[in-house]
Amino acid sequence: MKLRRKLRVLAITVGAVAALTAIAASPAMAEKVATKFNASTATLSGTNLTVKKNGGEAKTCELKSTAGKANEGSGTLEVWTVPLSFSLDTRLQCTGGTTLAISLFAAKGQYDTVTGAYSLKVTWAGNARGYLTPYASASYWGGYLNKEVAPSWINGSGATASKIVFNETYLGKLEPALTADITLSGTITATTSTGGLLTLSH
Repeated sequence: MKLRRKLRVLAITVGAVAALTAIAASPAMAEKVATKFNASTATLSGTNLTVKKNGGEAKTCELKSTAGKANEGSGTLEVWTVPLSFSLDTRLQCTGGTTLAISLFAAKGQYDTVTGAYSLKVTWAGNARGYLTPYASASYWGGYLNKEVAPSWINGSGATASKIVFNETYLGKLEPALTADITLSGTITATTSTGGLLTLSH
């Protein structure tokens, strides 16, 4: 009888642990939902942006004047360097007169239902190769291995502009070896073409 009682208690204990483990292993599933902009034009600017190669060799960059449109219905940002470049990319002027190019053409806003945060998912045009870097004229393969590139989007209010925040954000792999990561840190300010508030909503 004692053995049977002990086995029953053990079975209950194991069952309880299994149930708790199952609960702990099932966090709320994050879902990215569609967003929209409140305006149809966009202008970006930013200084003191930092580019790194494998966490080192930091380069300080500045985003030159960029302009384009914000698609109110789909939450898609379409901005490019002025004057318009062939690849519709956004170019940052970096240390020593060098350049970093990123693709913010067709970058799409998204909202995380769990964290309550907005981000701007960058999509890479074409085969995503050949983006300029400030490292000895080497280019990089944007979004290599289909790793998501999604800097944070923080809505502004009043006189405070919205921000696109890069925090050691992975951009891609340096060619030709594809062994070095290119990352970007810093804040890009986003407004309408007249300097008004540009925000995302869901």
